[in-house]
Amino acid sequence: MAIIGGAGNPVGGSFTGPAEALEYVEDRVYAYSGAIAATNNSNPDVTMLKFTTGSKTIKCRIQYVDDGITSYARYFKITLNGATVSLAAWKDVDVTANMPVEGMDLIISPYTEVEVLFNINGATDDGYALLTGRIIER
Repeated sequence: MAIIGGAGNPVGGSFTGPAEALEYVEDRVYAYSGAIAATNNSNPDVTMLKFTTGSKTIKCRIQYVDDGITSYARYFKITLNGATVSLAAWKDVDVTANMPVEGMDLIISPYTEVEVLFNINGATDDGYALLTGRIIER
């Protein structure tokens, strides 16, 4: 887990690849998990993103995408300081491949541990978490 308070990408450098950490570019924040393999389980226990925010409040959107069209149940969970703030389960039999699940908008306080987890019951497809947002100035 990375503690971010200006670390990560503090000066707006080039994207270096997927990571669990939150990156800062001026007043914007982002985190992209890259492909994370499910473990064929109904418990959302596979970590996609895990970081602690820095000294500023952020407003962000977290989305989930996977690369399959199946009848298998997906599980997606967001925790803040260990408390579950969102837990979703769904099947995507009738949706298009790579269709992102509608994102969840969050306001996250300074120095908050954020963890995004997922799983797919019955399959081992890859899942992806995308977080984009901005720092809220007073």
